[in-house]
Amino acid sequence: MSDVAGVCGELAGGLIPGRAEHFARDFSSGAVDPITRSLNPSQRSALQAALTRRLSLIQGPPGTGKTYTSVAVVKGLLALNRRPVLCTSDSNTAVDNLVEGLAKAGVRVIRVGRSESIRPELTQFVLEKMHQDKQGQERNLAQQRALRQADVVCCTCAGAGSDFLDKFNFSAVLLDEASQVTEPSSVVPLSKGCHQLVLVGDHKQLPPTVICRDAGLAGLSTSLFDRLTNLGVKPHLLDVQFRMHPAVSRFPSDAFYAGRVRSGTPARDRAAPAGFNWPLPGVPVAFVPVTGPHVAEQRDASSYVNPREAEAVLDVLQRLLSGGELQPGGIGIVTPYNAQVRLIRRLLRQRGIQSGVDFATGKPGVEVSSVDGYQGREKELMIVSTVRSNDQGNLGFVSDPRRCCVTLTRARRGLVVCGDPRTLCADGEVWGRWLAWASEGGLVIGQPGKPEAMAQLQSMDADYVHADEMGRAPDEMGRVRSGAGGSGKASLVPPAPKHLQHLQQQQLPPQQQQPPPQQQQQQPRLVPGGSTVGQGVTGGLPGTLPSQAHAAPAPAQQSLHVVLAAAAAAAAVGSVGPSVPLGSLQPLAGGASVAVAAAPTLPAAAALAAAARGAAPSGPPAPMQPAPVQPASVQPAPMIDLTAKAGGRGDPEFQRGRDGEE
Repeated sequence: MSDVAGVCGELAGGLIPGRAEHFARDFSSGAVDPITRSLNPSQRSALQAALTRRLSLIQGPPGTGKTYTSVAVVKGLLALNRRPVLCTSDSNTAVDNLVEGLAKAGVRVIRVGRSESIRPELTQFVLEKMHQDKQGQERNLAQQRALRQADVVCCTCAGAGSDFLDKFNFSAVLLDEASQVTEPSSVVPLSKGCHQLVLVGDHKQLPPTVICRDAGLAGLSTSLFDRLTNLGVKPHLLDVQFRMHPAVSRFPSDAFYAGRVRSGTPARDRAAPAGFNWPLPGVPVAFVPVTGPHVAEQRDASSYVNPREAEAVLDVLQRLLSGGELQPGGIGIVTPYNAQVRLIRRLLRQRGIQSGVDFATGKPGVEVSSVDGYQGREKELMIVSTVRSNDQGNLGFVSDPRRCCVTLTRARRGLVVCGDPRTLCADGEVWGRWLAWASEGGLVIGQPGKPEAMAQLQSMDADYVHADEMGRAPDEMGRVRSGAGGSGKASLVPPAPKHLQHLQQQQLPPQQQQPPPQQQQQQPRLVPGGSTVGQGVTGGLPGTLPSQAHAAPAPAQQSLHVVLAAAAAAAAVGSVGPSVPLGSLQPLAGGASVAVAAAPTLPAAAALAAAARGAAPSGPPAPMQPAPVQPASVQPAPMIDLTAKAGGRGDPEFQRGRDGEE
């Protein structure tokens, strides 16, 4: 076909879009494959979109079964004769998780990559380890045959460009942890003949790791997932989490996901661990104020440490271990700064507490890591060391909402946060609000809470999605709360109250009556195409792209990756003509969000956004015009904006690629 925007046609296996939708409904209901029978409605919706659309985005908040849903998507693509499917991610850990899930589902999968970078238990699937009894050309031919016989090939994004896959094309590509992959890395798997793309990730957690500050500011830290959501393409949200105790998940759901993520696990299955005196019985969340004359942070080269807070963390840990219910391997300690990681590990050794894996026995110990190290991980109980303590209220990148989201969502059964309340309250965006929520709920050590908020927290099973609701249609479940979305209960996340901004040094004051939050009108953020974020089409591009859309022609094969690369380049660089050969795309630059004023004409990006909305522009695209800004409805707990650049606060720590280091 001559026009990239017209590359729609029939789906694989000769199915036209209408029949594909019918098949997707049957498949997601469990009539075709039993793996889909246990999917909840949001997972089924994401699966149907992935099977019937050329481009689909699946947003998986913490603990929502993202990998399980990805496996179901791959099995659906295979049922549509889209084999072989290419599954990629930027990290070996994410790729290994996909391999493990696919193998358990009975899929013939091959892992491409260096064996030393792959988990030992997956060796049987590693291409490099196959046919070791053969030599030279004979072995190479045998490995090529194994690749051709595979249903799914898994590798990192960089690995997709390896010599092993040089002569292979993959019409269907699934990119996991897509929100952590830089756009240049995303282009590698898409260049393998992609015609159907599924992006799975969560742009409200950590962005791509970019070491160079200038490169991050220039736009390299913006993922393709971010770019498309900024263009108004709404991802399918997986809205039932199965990891955390309902009380642990409540604040992240309200603060980062507009209250749309509910708990699929009852509180009785995540009982509070013994050994620690939880402030509110039955609710395994606590804040330990670390105050006094010797709690100030200390500079350590390019990082920060807080010895007094590290001691407090160790005290909490020893109490939990003395309870006898949790093993050291079930407890994790997370802190934003690598210097604090090193200090806590040293203190663990001095106290004779095992840290990391015992190489002699293979038994895991307490794991101490940075926020980046815990992305995609979980522990039975998490202890958080926030480190920062100063008179200026400077939190650095500790206040980055994406890092806060990861920090607060790793625990299954319990969460203990240690920190200086005076400094944390200076952040009115996340930590100040979290402290207000904890204070009112009676979760602060040594401070009473409000009876109504405490009772609400102790009855968190009301938020539990029961098994009989899983099979109902989404509109019968009441998945959108009134106001902030959800179960109809009022949001538990208030704005940071003024009295918490003036905490005394020695202890937290008694709770005072909080005035009602001031009503305010939120202005939607403009995106290309004359729409606002949150008003785009759900899930991605429909099965048929408008034939009149202006996009970049590929030099050889028309593939979806050309549309995506042209759209990303146009959104980043600014004014781009209607014809941009793939080989001429320049390195991506620009901010994390698309500003209309800075990009007056975005033909390829506008075509992509228009296609996502089902509109077919006629003739050359006109210059972009800002859409009229309509006042948004007042929400009792406005969701935190995670799309804003952290670097806008003038703190260079926000642009560092590693925790707390230059």
